[in-house]
Amino acid sequence: MYKVTIKYFNVIVAFSLLVSCASVPVNIGESSDIFPDKVPSNICYLRTVRSIPIIGLRFGFNSTGTLIERQYLVTAAHNLYDSWFTKLISVQVSCKDSSGNTVTSIVGKNGINKTRKVGHYNRDYSTDYAFLKLNNPISVSESITLNRSVNINEIPTIKVAGYPDGKLKYGTGNVFQPIPNDSTFYYEIDTVKGMSGGPVWAAYKNVDSLVGVHVSEGRARLVDNKLIDDFENWKASLQ
Repeated sequence: MYKVTIKYFNVIVAFSLLVSCASVPVNIGESSDIFPDKVPSNICYLRTVRSIPIIGLRFGFNSTGTLIERQYLVTAAHNLYDSWFTKLISVQVSCKDSSGNTVTSIVGKNGINKTRKVGHYNRDYSTDYAFLKLNNPISVSESITLNRSVNINEIPTIKVAGYPDGKLKYGTGNVFQPIPNDSTFYYEIDTVKGMSGGPVWAAYKNVDSLVGVHVSEGRARLVDNKLIDDFENWKASLQ
């Protein structure tokens, strides 16, 4: 038992040392490189900073979110919740503002705690969505919107974007398999780790609408009335 414990501890230490070089919020490149004009500017790059409490080391992960009403981020819950051995410390959110500049907001532990006021996440894909309030609004050209009238069964083609390595990955493809009573759907686009929380959107009745939150390879949590109700209740809980 003692040898197993030491081995397990060493694995954690080795892993932590490998990733600790990315342990703090990082500067990003020029706005035109990170946020090209081909995608809506309210798609934001997230850099989350986590720690392993028993060791005290910190490391970072890339992820993605969609800014709504210039201050509220919609993303995957697993980006904003603690894991079984790490604690989320801060979230760096970077977006392209309406002037074309990169603007960054860093949300600390108090802001992260607010995202959990309306709790629903149980490590299941159907609950894998969450919201984060930025410290200050970012003036973005908000072209992807929340839309209660969207029907995923009427949308054959969707778009997905995210930042797996701090650079944009973007794709267009077909909705493959809406899953009845599961609140998720599949699509035929290659996605990779780091795109978690990114928008899955489509032009629905001539409006670019957020139809899903990317949660796993080729899979999204559907943006439905349940998600939008949770979003509105969460905003109200912040008052």
